[in-house]
Amino acid sequence: MTIICADEKFQVHKVVVCSQSSFFNTACSKPWGKSKQPAVDLSDDDVETVKRMIDFFYRGDYQDFESDKFTQHAQVFAIATKYDIDKLAQKAAHKFWNANIKCWDAEAFLKSVPIVYLGTPEQVLGLRDVATRCIRVHFTQLGGDADIQALWRETCTSNPTFAFHLLQSFHSNPFMAHCHKCGYGQAMEPNQFQCLKCRGWKTSKKEFK
Repeated sequence: MTIICADEKFQVHKVVVCSQSSFFNTACSKPWGKSKQPAVDLSDDDVETVKRMIDFFYRGDYQDFESDKFTQHAQVFAIATKYDIDKLAQKAAHKFWNANIKCWDAEAFLKSVPIVYLGTPEQVLGLRDVATRCIRVHFTQLGGDADIQALWRETCTSNPTFAFHLLQSFHSNPFMAHCHKCGYGQAMEPNQFQCLKCRGWKTSKKEFK
């Protein structure tokens, strides 16, 4: 079968592609005529993202990006969701999280938020939950630089669902930190509390009442 994107054509094997995507399986089930091979036009999608998708079909992985990692992985997640490729969506979310750990860039992350929240249906929470954990891990770093503060404000204003999702995360798990066993972004249960006024220590929030 042929996958068309912009001016490029990719020859792929139906048995490889259709076994991993219900979208392509349905597309290949249409009557194409005896002499015709199935051709699926994905020209509405980004060609580099389509290349990563095809790469994943054959290797179970895809080549990483040199720049704009958050945005690019978010685009891969979006195309995986669009064409029902569950394992690719999981891989993209994993790579998105790894970018957060290995090469955090506040500006790049914030610029990826619109794709995370507008590129997939509202009920698809996979990458949204990962993005929320990312921002929780680096939350204190958003208040220093004036340009980042401005972008942070613009991101929350333009993407209110993201802001609400973040508030929900704080409500569900007020404390999140690094665990030496489980890694970054883990919900925590504090065992001591300090009053910032009198500097007194308590083992329970109830003791402050």
